[in-house]
Amino acid sequence: ATSSAAAAAAAPPPPPPPAASASGPPDPESDPALQSVLAAYDHFVEAVAGTEFFQHFADMPLAHTFPMITVAACYGLVASSFAMTLPAQLPAAIFGGLFAGSATSLYQGVVTDPGRIPDEWKESPQREVIHERKKKGAGEEFRFCQKEQKYKPDRAHFCRQLHRNVLRMDHFCPFLANCIGHRNHKHFYLFLLYTALAIVFADVRLFAVAIQGSVHGAPLAAMQQFLVGNGIVVSSVVSAVMVPFVGFHSWLLSRNMTTIEYYETYRSRRHITYDVGLFENIRSVFGDEWWLWLLPVSGPSTSGLSYPVRPAPLEEDDDNDDLIEPGASGASSSTEAVAAAMRPHQKKKFSDFVKEACGPLPILPGAACAAEEIFGDFGKMCAGFWTGATLRWRN
Repeated sequence: ATSSAAAAAAAPPPPPPPAASASGPPDPESDPALQSVLAAYDHFVEAVAGTEFFQHFADMPLAHTFPMITVAACYGLVASSFAMTLPAQLPAAIFGGLFAGSATSLYQGVVTDPGRIPDEWKESPQREVIHERKKKGAGEEFRFCQKEQKYKPDRAHFCRQLHRNVLRMDHFCPFLANCIGHRNHKHFYLFLLYTALAIVFADVRLFAVAIQGSVHGAPLAAMQQFLVGNGIVVSSVVSAVMVPFVGFHSWLLSRNMTTIEYYETYRSRRHITYDVGLFENIRSVFGDEWWLWLLPVSGPSTSGLSYPVRPAPLEEDDDNDDLIEPGASGASSSTEAVAAAMRPHQKKKFSDFVKEACGPLPILPGAACAAEEIFGDFGKMCAGFWTGATLRWRN
């Protein structure tokens, strides 16, 4: 005990605690490691905030990001549930490819400008390429936007969310936080297509695993069962919404019609149609290079200021099917010349649509009559239900 006390007495006293600074905690600038971490974080934030994707939301309200966050959350849940099924290399590659196509199309649809009217249209329009006129009054005046103080080309409309006119405007998509127009319509359609294919593919895979109750011979764990069940619910609901939506926009694409023109057709009986054939309709949206149609890397090569039109079918004369090219000698600047070659939109039967879709393929008259008898009333019922539901939703 005596030796222990002597050793304790001989030991040096502990250093006094550092005096508290009167100005507050220690300055972070004195720690070089912390400074390097903060500098790297600042560079990362600046790099991310400077991208086109985030610059697109700089002047938008925060509420415009909620639909995109919802899409990301649904996709994340389905992807995590799909990963829990431990798919083989081929199913994983298929789902990964569809997911990459959907994500890339979403990015391109957000950052790509849909198209705007040039400043040259403030003074006067290009009369030789315009076919549409004002709906009110005598119908002889060109369409003029009072908000942007510009004349409006064919198929251009004012977007309230972007506060300007958009060329070949289709609609404002909240999931892309952008207006769908001439330049980004292809990316919007590919986003719908790849998303629907990926969700349906994952839904089938999840259903198969749930029915089997095992993955590669091993029973599902509790966490796997939970994620698989949630994935089935989410993917089934999204598939039920996306598949009809893709079908509707595929039909619009085949007719070279926008959503606005679709409602105008059934409300006011449009006299002008831009349907110039299936191949040309797709090419006007997807671009000239057909091998790039399924890749979100290009777009239409035209300016979006003029479009060839086809007169509506006449009641007695079916020879008036020639296109009216913008600026051609047959295209008059007066609406009387265009209206004289057109009649109000005539309702078509199901057999007429079959003949137009099949083109030169031979169709038996009996088969066309049977199809008309079986699917005619059902198609009219579905079309009426869809039109009423979408109108109520838009209102």
